[in-house]
Amino acid sequence: MNVARTRARGTGGGVADVGWSWRTVSSGGVKYVMPGQAQALSCGGGGASLRSGVQGEVQLTIRTLPELPAGAKYQCVWGSAPPADALVTATGLTCMTPARAFRPPIPPHHDHVLVPLAVRSSETNKDFVSRNFAFYDCSRHNTCGSCVRSDWACNWCVYENTCTHNASSCRRTVISGENNPSQLASHGSGFCPRFRQEQTPLLAADGAKSELQLLVENLPVPRVGQLGFQCVVSIEGATMLVGARVVVEDEDEPEGGSSSPATTTSSASRPHHRRVQRVVCEPTVYRYESGEGEYEARVTLVWNRDHVVDARPLTLYKCGVLGAHRGHHDCSLCVTRHPRYRCTWCGAACRYAPHCPSLPGVAAAATSAVAPLPTGAHHQEAPATASDARLAQCPTARIDVIQPLAGPLEGGTLVTIEGSNLGLREEDVRDNVFIGDVPCRVHEYHVSVKITCVTGPAPTQGGSGGSSQDLQFPVSVTTPAGTTKSTVKFTYTNVSVTGVWPTKGPVSGGTVLSVSGRFLNVGSNVSATLDDLPCVVNKTQSSSHRLVCVTSRMSPSSSEGGKEGAGLPRTARRLVVQVDSAVRVLAEPFTYTPDPRVFELKPLRSPWSGGRLMTVHGRNLDAIQAPRITVLLHDRILNSSACRVLSPGQMECPSPHVNRQVLMALMRERRDADAADGAKAEKRASHKVSRSPRQNYADSVLLDVGFIMDNVASVRNLKHVLHSSARTSLLYVLDPTYKKFPNGIKLYKGDTLVIEGVNLNLASDESDVNVTIGTRQCNVTSLALTQLVCTPPEGQPPPTDELGHATDTGLPLVVVRMGQNLRFAIGHLRYEMIKEYQFPPEAIGGMAFGGLFLVLVSMVILVVYRRKSNQAEREYKRIQIQMDTLESNVRSECKQAFAELQTDMTDLTADLESSGIPTLDHRAYVMKVFFPGVVDHPILADPKLRMNGCSPAMDSAMVQVNVASLLVVALTGRMEYMTEVLRLLLLRLIDKSVATKHPQLMLRRTESVEQAGPSLFLLYKAIKHQVEKGPVDALTHDARYSLSEERLLREQITHSYVVSTDGGRTG
Repeated sequence: MNVARTRARGTGGGVADVGWSWRTVSSGGVKYVMPGQAQALSCGGGGASLRSGVQGEVQLTIRTLPELPAGAKYQCVWGSAPPADALVTATGLTCMTPARAFRPPIPPHHDHVLVPLAVRSSETNKDFVSRNFAFYDCSRHNTCGSCVRSDWACNWCVYENTCTHNASSCRRTVISGENNPSQLASHGSGFCPRFRQEQTPLLAADGAKSELQLLVENLPVPRVGQLGFQCVVSIEGATMLVGARVVVEDEDEPEGGSSSPATTTSSASRPHHRRVQRVVCEPTVYRYESGEGEYEARVTLVWNRDHVVDARPLTLYKCGVLGAHRGHHDCSLCVTRHPRYRCTWCGAACRYAPHCPSLPGVAAAATSAVAPLPTGAHHQEAPATASDARLAQCPTARIDVIQPLAGPLEGGTLVTIEGSNLGLREEDVRDNVFIGDVPCRVHEYHVSVKITCVTGPAPTQGGSGGSSQDLQFPVSVTTPAGTTKSTVKFTYTNVSVTGVWPTKGPVSGGTVLSVSGRFLNVGSNVSATLDDLPCVVNKTQSSSHRLVCVTSRMSPSSSEGGKEGAGLPRTARRLVVQVDSAVRVLAEPFTYTPDPRVFELKPLRSPWSGGRLMTVHGRNLDAIQAPRITVLLHDRILNSSACRVLSPGQMECPSPHVNRQVLMALMRERRDADAADGAKAEKRASHKVSRSPRQNYADSVLLDVGFIMDNVASVRNLKHVLHSSARTSLLYVLDPTYKKFPNGIKLYKGDTLVIEGVNLNLASDESDVNVTIGTRQCNVTSLALTQLVCTPPEGQPPPTDELGHATDTGLPLVVVRMGQNLRFAIGHLRYEMIKEYQFPPEAIGGMAFGGLFLVLVSMVILVVYRRKSNQAEREYKRIQIQMDTLESNVRSECKQAFAELQTDMTDLTADLESSGIPTLDHRAYVMKVFFPGVVDHPILADPKLRMNGCSPAMDSAMVQVNVASLLVVALTGRMEYMTEVLRLLLLRLIDKSVATKHPQLMLRRTESVEQAGPSLFLLYKAIKHQVEKGPVDALTHDARYSLSEERLLREQITHSYVVSTDGGRTG
């Protein structure tokens, strides 16, 4: 018997140990034990329960029940029901169960509800013990299995198809529950009509007519007037009612006995074969709309329309989805599916085999589609030769995804290749994956759709040494169907590390380091270490030029002397960044400093809205890059705010905002939790000083303060370091409230400005408050509990708010800011000061503006005049300088030209005098004038004796010309006669020309015998001498002393005369 002990006061005032036990006496009740109760009552063998619709008695058996004082009673307390007096019996106590109105309803999908039952003494009004009591309802079960396996005394009526506690209500077959003390002949779930447990998975192809076969046992035989069996198939919320028939067959009994519990009682008389019941659902087409490859439907076997026998899952599948990856049909994935799916590749897609009429043997496959497969037949693997034959029909591989697309030159990158038709087995692709010509070692393989391989080092350039340039290669995969190369290329990159920031951090670690470099986000595995201390890489915040990692704590053994803080600061000798197989080292990148410490925090008051600037004094505060101040409730962070480091010993932090309602709810929750534990409540009551949070009065709470400084744990809560609560706690008080000006506008008459409010100085002083009038400051001179006094500027500020935005009223806005979080718009301020002059300010402004305008116009005119004068003077001086320069240049050139002319004339005359004018002798001159082109003529020969002979006629033009020349030479002394002859010849030619239409030529040559050579020679020599006395361009023939302006060489070229010699002779 389970016994729980409690203490009760006896009649004599002493204390006695009393043993308790209880039992129910109502019909239909069972004993039930609830585990896990530290102190509980016991009922007979273990617990208590009662049918939910029954009100009965619960009897508690007590071995030694102490007597109560006069007038005191024992009471039974049922949950929230009023206490009921217990009846003292000879064996203990008897309690009545509460009325149904005080019982909670049984939740849906449950068959019981638990109600706590406690025993109480009216003298002390305290509960001795408590135990859960169960009220159950058997009718909540609608199947035989759940009914008989329940924790209560339930029975299943087979033909009534109901679960009940009263077995006598069943007319025919009754199966008693496994927890029912009254065990009938049919006891336990082994006698329930159900499916056999050793069946293979039930499969049906989507869109194919399938015949479902279900192995069952203990089926009832429908009586007269009852309907037979039917299969109810539930698919995506819809149900199908399919007719069914029962087939009874003989099956050999396997050695080891039957699995049915119903036959275990007569093993001695067990036959060697048994009758097997099989339910066959009519052939039906099943479909589902989901895009998944498999969908789990449910088949429920019912009889007599609503009597449920059992239910089991039915797997519907689509070969088109099972044989596809990423929306693409995959032949290799299709043919490697388990043979039970009967998927095959045909028509460039994966299909259910009976739906492929072009395949051989389909007729047999279609026939077997509705025939039952033997048990275990679905799990037989296809022979390897059959797989190879099916693979021969598959297309080449296709590569869809390569991840990552870059890695270091040293290799070691884990590359994932996804696609389709990537082989049937790992052996198909092993040693057949390459990046360019570099093998990629297969690390992991998923049939047909995914290959994970490790890259090798990049090929070297030039045959020696490593490559420092980025290299790109396609990824190729070779399968028995062929080789496929990716269109996207994998890049080998040269990873580099150039720097790190920050360069120091606390010894506790947690510093976020930013490592700069190139290609730091490539590869599959990136790690970093500071000497031998790991730096945890955050890949989500890293990029190609930035690697983010968090430093780890440096253990005391890592520092000198093995003591924490000894040998600090300590500089890490190197930062090692490893990207796959690439290792890069940075020398002396980081310094470990002692953890920061906090000595003082002030001020120690803050409004609920926070934002008050507090000064923190400590040591090594600059080792943290982003410190934050926190407020805590029982070591639970309520809120935080960012701090600003001013120096290694000082920083500024705004007080965090605290939600008052949330804080109060957390405090109430903590008080309720503490009140549940009586021992803790008494302990708290014995102490007058409570721990955080400390509530001094209704509107203020004292909260602990801490700091988030990387991984430094010593400052997480200052109360664990600075034990004085006066320096480690922050008092949160009510926010100040500043009242607005009446009607939104206040008149200012030249005195101080007073702003009314409430709780103005509870958590602030003059330095925390900032008052602005428009964009001008109002100097705060006094801050009291209900008043703020400040001195406005002498003149009325512009009509704006503190940010410079114009107001609607045309007056400056008065704004009070307290800290960083509180802002109060008080209203608008209008200046009404005593005026010394009655002259309208508009007129004064107009006059001032007019005078200013005149002054500006005069200044502009003066500036323009001065500018024009200076410009004219500068222009005059510039022209004068140019004229002087030109005059000087002309003077110099004239002097030089005159001198050169005198020299040139002297040189030319001397040259002509020395060389003279070249002339021909008389003989040569006569030949060139009268007989051009004739070298030798008989007339010039020596006279000889002429012999008689014949000469040819003068029929040649050349001969005629020569005769004419000879006649002219002969008649040179008789010019009158020669002229007459020429006149007669001319008249004859004229007459002849008149008679004919063709003109005639008399004088074929008209050379002058005048001597023109000397003048021409002198002209040639003069021009040549003039041109050649200066430089001449060899390509363009432009000359410095050219006679033509078009051929004048205008550039000043430094030149010198060169004398050419050839063989010692002057050229």
